[in-house]
Amino acid sequence: MRWMVGRDRLTLYVVAFFAVGCLLDHVTTSYGMGSPAFTETNPLVNALLEQGTWHAIEILIITIGVGLGLHSLSSMPGESSSLYLGMLTFVGLIRLFAGFQNLGVILQVIT
Repeated sequence: MRWMVGRDRLTLYVVAFFAVGCLLDHVTTSYGMGSPAFTETNPLVNALLEQGTWHAIEILIITIGVGLGLHSLSSMPGESSSLYLGMLTFVGLIRLFAGFQNLGVILQVIT
């Protein structure tokens, strides 16, 4: 039982990490796309922007990731939950790195 409390806390930390990473990447990309000084280099993002679906897809990705993370608290067995949390951590780390990279580029341009 004590392990479950620790696992639940870890799950919440991982979900928060994922959400923060995704939101930082999204906000910095949105800021950059709103300025003529920046161009998006990711062809997938460019395609979604041209279709007008980028914000909706981003919100959907974040919502699904957070929802499945919270769902794993009650329904996933240990191994499945660990694999899912590892994947969520990995994606959160990539998005956090991208967000900080965007932030660095923004700060270079505005200073």
